[in-house]
Amino acid sequence: MIPLPRRGRNTEPAGGRRTGRDERSRVRAFGLRTRLLAAFLLVAAVSAGTTSALTYREARNALLKTAQDTAVSTFREQVQQTAFGLPVQEEGMEEVLRDLARKGKPRPWVVFAEYGSVRASSGENPVSTVITPGLRRAALANPYGSFERVVKDGVPYLTIAMPTVFRTGPYDTLPSGLVLYAVMRMTDEQINVDALLTAARDGALPGLAVALVPGLIAARSVLRPVRELRRAARSMGSGRLDTRIAVR
Repeated sequence: MIPLPRRGRNTEPAGGRRTGRDERSRVRAFGLRTRLLAAFLLVAAVSAGTTSALTYREARNALLKTAQDTAVSTFREQVQQTAFGLPVQEEGMEEVLRDLARKGKPRPWVVFAEYGSVRASSGENPVSTVITPGLRRAALANPYGSFERVVKDGVPYLTIAMPTVFRTGPYDTLPSGLVLYAVMRMTDEQINVDALLTAARDGALPGLAVALVPGLIAARSVLRPVRELRRAARSMGSGRLDTRIAVR
């Protein structure tokens, strides 16, 4: 008699069962409830982020515009009310510029004057490194003044250019050649803007936590009929063909 070879033990079913259990665990981990909550939180995060960004942008623009408009209108009025003798002399001009700087709003400025080759200021340096060539060109083109926000070495500034003119008629002017510049630090406004950004960010986080509550309620209401259908399917699969689901 020839003995039949013994069949080797097949370990594949155990591995297959283990793989099946792992897959079912992953399915349960990312089941319908989890996906519903994730979708709900995603919508809440997008809504909160968009609302916070729009609120921050509007508040920031309003804050900067208020300080900017106050400074520009005040500087224009002060220049129009000041009498300048021509030709400009550097010595006499410095005292006039210091007087203008003290009247600055919403806070004092540093005032610079340019007239031909004459340079003077209310501060220590007669020439500003913050005033850009673009603002100088705009001052020559616009007799009513120009302004520009500049960041220099991480510090934000508002720079204003205001040319002095001769009035030749009710609506006609001629440039005198003298251009005044006001330079104002906007560090206080930057601090307020940073505070707005922090408040907008911190305000969005509690909203996400609150969004979990309606998300859980919505997931529960959606999953209740799904669970009932699953129980009914199992009951019918076990032979109980009279299984019914209550209509609600």
